[in-house]
Amino acid sequence: MKLSYIVPVYNVEAYLDKCLQSLYNQSLELVDFEVVIINDGSSDNSLKIIEKYRSLYQNITLIDQENQGLSVARNNGIGQAKGDYILCVDSDDFLIQDSISNLLQKAIDLDLDVLRGEYRYCDDAGNFLLLDDTKRHRYQYSYKIIDGDLLFQCIYCKEFYIPLLLIRRSLLLENRLYFREHVYFEDIEFAFKLSLLAKRVMYVPIVFYIYRLRDGSITRNLTYKKILDLFAAIKGLKSYSGMIIYPEKTNRVLEETISQLTVYLLISLSNFTVKDRKELLKQLDMKSISSLLVFGNIKEVIVSVLYNVLGTNVIGLLSPVVRLRNSLLK
Repeated sequence: MKLSYIVPVYNVEAYLDKCLQSLYNQSLELVDFEVVIINDGSSDNSLKIIEKYRSLYQNITLIDQENQGLSVARNNGIGQAKGDYILCVDSDDFLIQDSISNLLQKAIDLDLDVLRGEYRYCDDAGNFLLLDDTKRHRYQYSYKIIDGDLLFQCIYCKEFYIPLLLIRRSLLLENRLYFREHVYFEDIEFAFKLSLLAKRVMYVPIVFYIYRLRDGSITRNLTYKKILDLFAAIKGLKSYSGMIIYPEKTNRVLEETISQLTVYLLISLSNFTVKDRKELLKQLDMKSISSLLVFGNIKEVIVSVLYNVLGTNVIGLLSPVVRLRNSLLK
């Protein structure tokens, strides 16, 4: 079997049909792929939708479990998968029609560990959003066989979206690489570790994945736990930075990633009340992030400079600005 789709599902009845249908709107024979669906304790009609597709297609494997989170669901799906390659698909997203078969065949023909494709954003209603210029930095590596160092340094562009990666399943199993469980932002650490293992990588600048920006998505609404998990992800990357075993550019990109994520953390903290911020900061070892690289867009540069001067006191300055922005966006 060539491909296993790994599809965790949790209360996505409004989007699931489009997601699953898109997996079958590809130029692939049914015998060449499987769909491993992990129903992660859904309480809506998601399971009914899954059962409808199981009645139509024989290549669906259903894992029905109590709610344990995205990481556990993905790990369980990978454990059940049989394909040479896996593709993780979030169940509120969908694939472009007839986009997968050529990418998959290229990965097989070139014996790739990882193939990284492209994506577009859509809004909650499925309308495509304007493209940004992030992708242009990757174009010079298009269709070239590169290694994991360049994957991390130049292809991710700090976008750690695991669903954009066709991954050789044996690479994960042989190296026991799984997602850290019961945490948010698990893609960050996983993507970095994957780049350390991958020897044959290709970037193909073809849009195949549509990433839906939902109001309730993990990255758009940071709760207490998400703040703690984001900081844990930052500290995880910090533990790798500066190691002489990595190329200089890899360490530089690590530091840039740590800085960008910390800016995001600081801005997110400014959304909390003063009392909640104080409680959170007691649990965050912000002293371990002594300074940030000053780079990026204007917002990132300003917040980085202020953090380097004021430390966490910068959150108090950011709070009224962020609240004003939020009120204007409503």
